[in-house]
Amino acid sequence: AVTNVVRHSGAQRCVVTLEEARVVVVDDGGGVEASPSGNGLRGLAERVSGSGGRLVVVPAAGGGTRLEVSW
Repeated sequence: AVTNVVRHSGAQRCVVTLEEARVVVVDDGGGVEASPSGNGLRGLAERVSGSGGRLVVVPAAGGGTRLEVSW
């Protein structure tokens, strides 16, 4: 997820929050609409699903993208 932020978002800030059963990555970049889903997000979704998790990618409050993986 952080690699996608660095490569594609144009973000100035990226915050990663790690919890017991959840990882959240929020950036202030161009947003989900600016970067169509590519191989990085597809591959991440496959790995998350394979581990029994759930991936949600949505626009972040105030702009950018919010990605959450939960188990």
